[in-house]
Amino acid sequence: MGFGMVLCVFALGAAQVAAGIAIGRGLAKRSVRVSRDRQEKWFSEVATRLSNSIQGMTDEVGKHQKELRQYTEELEIAAIEQPSQEAAPQRAADMVVQVIERIVKSNEWLQNKLDAAECKLREQREQMEQYLKSASVDPLTRLANRRAFDKALSSQLTHCDREHSTFAVIMIDVDRFKSLNDRFGHLAGDQALREISDILRRNAADGETLARIGGEEIAFVLPNLEREEACRRAEEMRISVAERLFPDEREEMRRTISLGVATFLEGDNGSSIIDRADRALYAAKQSGRNCTFFNDGQRCTRVGAVDYGRTGEDDLSQICDELRLKVEQLSQ
Repeated sequence: MGFGMVLCVFALGAAQVAAGIAIGRGLAKRSVRVSRDRQEKWFSEVATRLSNSIQGMTDEVGKHQKELRQYTEELEIAAIEQPSQEAAPQRAADMVVQVIERIVKSNEWLQNKLDAAECKLREQREQMEQYLKSASVDPLTRLANRRAFDKALSSQLTHCDREHSTFAVIMIDVDRFKSLNDRFGHLAGDQALREISDILRRNAADGETLARIGGEEIAFVLPNLEREEACRRAEEMRISVAERLFPDEREEMRRTISLGVATFLEGDNGSSIIDRADRALYAAKQSGRNCTFFNDGQRCTRVGAVDYGRTGEDDLSQICDELRLKVEQLSQ
């Protein structure tokens, strides 16, 4: 590996660290696993190690260049030396061989140093990539987090403005999630949220972003989808969840989700399309949950006519459970 390539590798590593520091500081306010101080300390340590590696390699390369200059001087002296004895040419030849051997050893030594430095840089890059990846993932559900959602949304808005294309946003909310937490505890709520997220993830394709953006609320960015296809995908997700039986300590229970869909409109920004999807989600909640609504910018309309996987008896049973819980709370 040539010296120029080494400098490129170092430059790339330095750029990654600089980008990582900038991103890490932007993420620190939202991180649920590491504090701002720990983030900055980690990135500072990475930058210090990289700086030390670069300085060390600069010193080693300088040492190598100094040795090469010394060897060159020795060869020049041998070349201009006037032989005074018959053995002088042989001594000069032996000297050239010795210098060449020293150059070869010096090059081998430097190559080993460069290989070790490249290995360290590769490890640092992998650590940085892993850290940045984890900083974009929700630790509970393993879905993307709010930062990744905002990035995907911004990217789609830019793409639509440039290519005159479209995309859809689906807002998803787990029905009666507070009741689930109150009745069975937050651990049960977390488990249900993980299982629902797994179902939704299986309905996501490459290039789509499925993110937990807060509490039991999940958002979905789907590129290049018009109204009809976006609503169909939303219904597929709703049905997939509604048909699933979720085991708990006492019995198998059904969980449902409500969904609000909006597609890109001319002049949209991130807030406007999210607001439309949110209002569609609210309409779904107000209409009895376990359904999908679409907001076209003028009004919210229901998608489909059948609530699959759930019966009136199921709803009545859950309502009775909630009333029983309220009575128990009041009697305490």
